[in-house]
Amino acid sequence: MKSDDALASSQRFKEDFESESFLWRTSALKGEATWERSNISAGDGSRSWNIPSSSKENHHTLELTEPLQISGSKPVLRFFHQYTTETTYDGGVVEVSSMKASPGALFPIR
Repeated sequence: MKSDDALASSQRFKEDFESESFLWRTSALKGEATWERSNISAGDGSRSWNIPSSSKENHHTLELTEPLQISGSKPVLRFFHQYTTETTYDGGVVEVSSMKASPGALFPIR
């Protein structure tokens, strides 16, 4: 398949979780199980972030310590994730904000 070279994109950020960097902040809002680096379901490398299974309710966040600046006429955020959840009970959310939007405004992920 041939594609138009003018449609190329540039990668601004990639994280394989291999280094012991401090790019991520974890918060345990409710529950005892919390985010940990593991080798379960790694994407490009051998490491990933995981919350161990728990019989109790948990609510945790994993966020970048510094915001990503995504710009361009048609900006795109792509990410890999894998999950095992209980139907209608567990879930996850990716929050995206804009400096131009009102504080707390969320944008749909398509």
